[in-house]
Amino acid sequence: MLTKITSLIIALFCSVALAKTDPFDKNQRTQEVVQSDDTAKTQTAQCLQKHANIIPKTPFNQLTLIGILLFKDRKQILLQNKNGEIDSAKEHDLIGIDSYQLQNINKTQAEFLTWKADCSAGEVIILKL
Repeated sequence: MLTKITSLIIALFCSVALAKTDPFDKNQRTQEVVQSDDTAKTQTAQCLQKHANIIPKTPFNQLTLIGILLFKDRKQILLQNKNGEIDSAKEHDLIGIDSYQLQNINKTQAEFLTWKADCSAGEVIILKL
């Protein structure tokens, strides 16, 4: 019985000694920081991969708001580029090469949100009808 308890204690000690759970180990803390930096880089790369689905090859400053459609269950705007192409967009669509996001539509204007390089929200741009 004593040998079973002793072998159990030795096995427990070995498993604890070999585990990497020391919160005071400086090397392990720096490894965790490096892993979180890798995660941040991955999130940034995902943010920059947002592609516009409305007039994707036209810069936003070359688009003109030509119409607003308000229905009971949805809102849409009509945009035209310099080449005369017209497309409709609904709220939260990404628009133009710059991938500005359509945030809000009301009777007389549409609000767009720009994105910074770190995926945070930029400034709000308002186009009036």
